[in-house]
Amino acid sequence: MIATLRRLLPALAVGAALLAGVASAQDASLTLQVVSVTDAGYPKAQAVVTVEDTASTSSPALTPDSVAVTLNGAPAKVLATQLASSQTTPLDVLFLVDVSGSMAGQPLTLVKGAATAFIAQLAPQDRVAVIAFSDRVHVLQDYTADHAAASAVIDRLQASGNTALYEATAGAALKAATSKASRRAIILLSDGADYGSSGTVSRQQAIDAAGKVGVPFFAIGEGTDIDRAYLQQLAAASNGRYLEAPDPRQLGDLYASIARLLRSQYVITFDASGVHAAGDVPVTVTVHNGARSATGSASYHAPPPPPATVSVDGVQPGESLTSRRTVTAQVGGGQAVSRVTFQVDGKTVAEATSPPYTYTYDPAAFGAGAHELSVTAQAASGPVTSKVSFLSTPPARAAGGGGVDPLLLVAAVVVAILLAGGVLFLALRRRRREETPPPVDVASLRTVPALPPEAAPVAPEPEPAWAPIAEPRGLLISRTGDDLGNEYVIGGSPVSIGSGERCAVRIADRGLSAVEARVWVRDGQLMLHRMMSLNAIANEGVTGGWSILEPGDTFQLGPHTFEFRLLPVPAPERDPSDIPNVLRDPDEPPRAPGSGFTAAPEPARLRLLELMPKNDVNTPPDRDERAS
Repeated sequence: MIATLRRLLPALAVGAALLAGVASAQDASLTLQVVSVTDAGYPKAQAVVTVEDTASTSSPALTPDSVAVTLNGAPAKVLATQLASSQTTPLDVLFLVDVSGSMAGQPLTLVKGAATAFIAQLAPQDRVAVIAFSDRVHVLQDYTADHAAASAVIDRLQASGNTALYEATAGAALKAATSKASRRAIILLSDGADYGSSGTVSRQQAIDAAGKVGVPFFAIGEGTDIDRAYLQQLAAASNGRYLEAPDPRQLGDLYASIARLLRSQYVITFDASGVHAAGDVPVTVTVHNGARSATGSASYHAPPPPPATVSVDGVQPGESLTSRRTVTAQVGGGQAVSRVTFQVDGKTVAEATSPPYTYTYDPAAFGAGAHELSVTAQAASGPVTSKVSFLSTPPARAAGGGGVDPLLLVAAVVVAILLAGGVLFLALRRRRREETPPPVDVASLRTVPALPPEAAPVAPEPEPAWAPIAEPRGLLISRTGDDLGNEYVIGGSPVSIGSGERCAVRIADRGLSAVEARVWVRDGQLMLHRMMSLNAIANEGVTGGWSILEPGDTFQLGPHTFEFRLLPVPAPERDPSDIPNVLRDPDEPPRAPGSGFTAAPEPARLRLLELMPKNDVNTPPDRDERAS
C-alpha cells in the first residue's frame, strides 16, 4: 500500500498544479469596470459599474455584503446595489457616426440598421443623440426620448468627404457632458484615420477630452484601414471598450453586444458623507463572487458640501417662559459636527459633543425680562449660529405676585426643622457641661508604674482634610455652570463632592451643600450616592439615594451638569531589551492620480461649440448657425 502511494505522489503533484492553474484562470474571468461616479444626491453617491464573468453565462448577482467601496482610501458604507434599469436609472446614449466617402454603400447601410435596432431595444425613459462627421462635425439630433425621431435622423445619413475623427471625438465628449444622467455611453463608428480635418484639435487633446468627461466610448473600427491604436487609446482613457468589425456584416452583432453590456450594469449606492471638501476624489470598488474578486477604480469631482444649518426647537421668538424649558438644537446640511454650544445673553451655559443637543433653561436662574439664546454648531466648514429672543418670567411673578413657590415652602420647613434641632442640641450640650462630676477618692487609686519609652503609645497623625485619590479611574467633566469645562479626577474609593473644604471633588459654588454626594468608580461604572441636602430638595426634587452611571452619562448637582468618562487603562511597560533595533523608512503609498474633468479654457470651448452646428450633413451651415 505504501509503495503504491509513493508511485502516485508525482501524479498527484501534477494534478494539484493543474488545479491551481485552473483556479488562477477562473480568478481572471471576473472583471469589474467603474463606468461613472456621481454624488448628486449628497451625502449619498452612486457608482455605475460593469461586471463580467466569462466563466458563467450570466452576470453575478451583487448585494451590499459582496461589495466594498473606498473614498480617498477610507472605507465607505455600501447602502444598496441594484441591477441598472431604465425605470430607475435611465440611459443617455450618443451615436457618433463616420459618414466620410469611404462609408458609402453597404457599410453605411449596415450601420443604419444596427443603430436603429439598438434604439428599438431602449426603454421609453432612455434618450438618444446623433452626431455625424466627415470633413466637419454636425449635431443632427440633441438628446431626446423621441426614438422615432432619432431613428429617422439616422436613416437620412449620407456619405461624402473626409474624416475629422479628432474633432468629432472632442465634440462628442463636449455634448455628452451636457447629460446629467447617471448612465451614459458614446457609440463611435469609424472606418479610417483622421484625414482632411481643420487640425484645430490634436490627437492627444481628443483623447484627454474623452478621458475627462467621464463617459465611456464604445469605439468600433469597421474595415481594414482603421486607426486601431487611436481607437484603443480612446476606449481605455474613457473606461469604454474597443470592438472591431473587419466585415461590415458584423456590425449588427457588435451593436447588440453593447446593448447587452449596458443592460448588465449595476448601480452601487454608498455613503459619501466622509468627503467634506471639493476636489477630485478617487473611488475604488471591489466585488466578491465566492472565492473570486475583482476591483475597479475611478474618480469624481466633488463639489463643496452644502452649508451647515442650525435651528432651535422648544422656544419661539418673543415667547414668555415661566418654568423650566428644554430646548434642542437641530443641525442640518450633512456635515460632521464636533460641538454645539448654548449661550444665554452671551454667557456659555452648556455644550454637547453628540446628539441630541439639548439644554434646559430655568427662568429662576436668569430673572425677569428679555433674554437671548444663542446656539453655535462647530461644523466641518466652520461655525454656524442661530439666535432666538424671548421673555423670562420667574414662577412668583407668573402667579400674579401672590403665589408661593412650593419648592421654597419645602425648603423653609426643612430649615426650620434643622434650626430647631440645632437649638436643642446646643441646650443639651450646655446642660452636660454644667453638671458637677462626682467626688473622686484619690487614696483608693493605685499607683500605676510608668511605661518604658518604647512601649508608650504613639499619637495618631491628624486626618487630611480630604481623602486623596490613590488610583485615578475616571473623570467628571463640568458641562454647565461657572466651572464649565473643568475636569475632576475620581478613583476606586468613595470620595465626597460638594462645596465643603473636606471634599475631594470640591466645587467652587457656595450655592451647593458642603457634601452633595459620594462618588467612586467600580467595574467601569460611576457609583453615585446622593446625600439629602437642602440644595437637592429645593432645586432637583431629590431626597438622596443611589445611582449607577455608564461612561458618557450625565448627572446634575444644582445648576451644574457633570459628564462621566473613564480614564484609559495604561498599557504594561515593555522591556526595552526585547525590542529589535531595526530602522526602516516606510514607503510612501502612491498617490492615486485624479481623473476629474477640468473645463477647457473658454476660447477652446467656444471652438468646440463651433464644431457642432445643428444642420443636416448635406447642407453646409452658414456662419450664424456655426456660432450658435
